[in-house]
Parts: sequence; structure tokens; C-alpha cells
Amino acid sequence: MFKLKNEIKNWKKSFYKNPSLEEGYIEELESHLRDKIEDYINKGMAEEEAFEKAKKEIGDVENIGAEFFKTDTKNISGKPAWHQTGFSLMLFLNYLKVSFRKLKKQKGFSLINVFGLAVGLTCVILISLLIKYETSFDKFYPNKDRIYRVLTEEKRNTGSIKMAPVMLPFAPAAKEDIPEIEKAARISEKEILFTYKDKSFYEEALYVDKDFFEIFPFRFIKGNPETALVEPNTIVLTAETAKKYFGDENPIGKFLDVNHGNLYRITGIINKLPSNTHLRGNIFASFNTFNNSNNPRLESWGNFSNDYTYVLLKPNVDPRLVEKKFAGMLKIKLDKSYYERYNMLLQPLAEIHLTDDLTYDNAKTIPEYFLFIFGLIAVFILAIAVINFINITTARSAKRNKEVATWRRTISAR
Repeated sequence: MFKLKNEIKNWKKSFYKNPSLEEGYIEELESHLRDKIEDYINKGMAEEEAFEKAKKEIGDVENIGAEFFKTDTKNISGKPAWHQTGFSLMLFLNYLKVSFRKLKKQKGFSLINVFGLAVGLTCVILISLLIKYETSFDKFYPNKDRIYRVLTEEKRNTGSIKMAPVMLPFAPAAKEDIPEIEKAARISEKEILFTYKDKSFYEEALYVDKDFFEIFPFRFIKGNPETALVEPNTIVLTAETAKKYFGDENPIGKFLDVNHGNLYRITGIINKLPSNTHLRGNIFASFNTFNNSNNPRLESWGNFSNDYTYVLLKPNVDPRLVEKKFAGMLKIKLDKSYYERYNMLLQPLAEIHLTDDLTYDNAKTIPEYFLFIFGLIAVFILAIAVINFINITTARSAKRNKEVATWRRTISAR
């Protein structure tokens, strides 16, 4: 037995399978169908006959979807999107044309909405890249989790302070007395005048122990990292610095004059230091160049300058255990007055760049809270950009409703 209500319900369900018809459009079609059926019934037709005639006039699902597609998308070529199989170049090009046409037609909306969102996302991406770069410092070393910088904690009348410099005798003594330390190296920063023939430049040089290139394994282009700085008055240059002095010549075995009187032999060439390391320097000189006559601080346990100490701990060693052994070693090496004043700590390599509360620290540092602030700014910018985009798009919904009404009148006219 024919039931008009059930037939209309089944007819309506068939439209939900069509991807081009939204809920609102289907409701409009149902309302249009009911109006036609009521009109035919008023003219004396039976319900079944009125339903079939009204349904035929409106059309089937596929035809209505295609007509809507043509009405909503001008100058379309090819099949509707739901008939496409795989990638369609023509459809893609059409989408581009439609997008540019809408941008051109709605210049004000595009400038405010699309450009505003683009600027917001760009700012967020740039801030994210900055945060990623700042947090990447010193994380490229193979043994980064076992490398520590030694810090000096000094007790003063006004309170304790932490310093990056360490007394020069500490590194060799710690390596000898504490078995948990695999390698230890000192770094002493100097600004020196280097001369080769008619070329003279002041360079930031680092005097380092021979273990330095085993703790920080920078790639050697020329030379042997194990022996490059064993002998006194030997130096390793970065490739950029070697080219500055020697051009295309092979610098290995040649000499640079230091402060007009001392000759340093070049024993190695390494790549330029990465930008995301706290270490600075273009020239690395052998620490063995120093002796008691030219550097009396070599045996002074209470003298500090631009001297830093790095250690490579053996695998699975607890740094707190090593710090306790530092205290025992200092008790033996230092006078009681010094021992009660100083304490040695270990700072993980990855924390050096993000620590700015040390005294006398020449490393490249940035406060960690700065990155937190930048992160909050990025989230704030993104939130504003998204809210702005949503608000303006929602405000345009009235215009979209007019387009739907126009489409409804088009369907009704057929």
C-alpha cells in the first residue's frame, strides 16, 4: 500500500549519498517536492500519481547533483568531482582558476582574511624555527650526554657564585685521580696577532689540550686529530682561516708568526665550527705551548682567568658521584682556606647555551625563559590569526545564504 510519508522519506535518503548536496540543500529539495505534491493533489491527483510526477520534475539524484555542480562552479570542464577517478589535472587547474577568480572578486576579504592568516602562520613558523635552532646547541656531538663543563662555585661573604672558569691544574689532576673521567681538556681563550708574509690578523685562538678533539670530534680535513696538538707551538686552523692566510696553498707544515716572534707550525685543518655550538674560535693551539715561565697559573690552584675545563665521563657514570670525588680531591690539593671556599660542579653540555646566570662566562648563551616567552608569543599570534579568519568567514555566511537562495530559485524554475 502506498504511503506518501514513507516514500518522501526514502526519496530524501537517496540524496544523502550525493557529496555535492549539503543538509540545507536537501531540506530545500524536500520542501520543494512537498509543495509540488500538495499542488497536484489540490488539482485532483492521487497521492501516488502526484508524488511520481513531482519527483520526475525535480529529477534524480545524479542529475540534481550535476546541475548544482554546474550552478555553483562556473566554466567547469570535465565531470563533477564525485565522478572523478584519481588525480585530474583539468579539475586541479579549474580549482586554481576559481580560487584566483574569488580572490580577485573579493579583494578586501582576501587581503584581510587570507593575508592575515598567512602573516600569522609565517610568524609562528619563524618563531618555531628560532626556538628549534636555540635548543639545538651542542646536541650534534656523538657523546653529548657524557660531556660536561666543570664549574667553580665560590663562597663569598655576600653569598655563593658560580663561575665558568676553572683553575688550570684541575683538569690533569682530575683525570689522574678520578677513574670515572675518560678524557679531560682545558681551554684558554686568547686574542692573538697572527702573521704570514704580508697578511696579519687578530684572531680569537683557543689553547686546548690534546684530548680536546677526542671530546669534541670536529671533522679533520687534513691532519691527525690524535697527534695534531701533542707538540708545543702547533696549531690547527679552520678551513676558512687557512684560506685567508694561504689561499689555495697547502698550509700543513707551514708556520704562522704569533705576536711577532713565535712561530707556530700548522698540523691540521678542520671544518668551520657549526653556528649552533657555544665554542668560539678559528685557531686551536697546543696547550703544551704553555710552561711555568710563560704561564705561572699552570700550578696555581687559586688563580682564575679565561680558562675552562671539559670532561668526558665514562659510560653510565653518575655525574653526582664525580662531583663528590671532586670535593675529596680538592681537600687534598688545596689549603684549608681555599678548600672551604671552593666547590666544583658539572654542567651538562646541552645546558650551557641556555644558562646565563654564571659569572665570567664567554660562551654564547641565551636565557631559557626567553624561549618560553617566544613560544607563548607564537601561540598568541596563531590564536589571533585563526580567530580573525573564523570571524570574517562567519560574517560572510550571509552572502553564502543569498547564493543558496539563488540556487533554490533556479531549481524551482525548472
